[in-house]
Amino acid sequence: EELVLGLGNPLLDISATVDDDFLQKYKMKPNDAILADEHHKTLYDELIEQYNADFIGGGSVQNTLRVAQ
Repeated sequence: EELVLGLGNPLLDISATVDDDFLQKYKMKPNDAILADEHHKTLYDELIEQYNADFIGGGSVQNTLRVAQ
C-alpha cells in the first residue's frame, strides 16, 4: 500500500461580501487578503452574525493533497 504524507500549516480562507464600514473598521481594502492578528479578533463573529461568509479550508499542502487523491 502506498501512502502520501503532507506536512504544512493549514489555512482558513473566508470569503464574504461586506460594506465599506466593515472594511474601514478593520482597516482593510476591497478584495484584500490579510493574516489576521489581535485587531481582527471580533471580525469572525461579525462575519458569521451579519454577513453570509464562506469558510474554505486551504493551505498549499492541503490543496496539493486534494489534487493527489
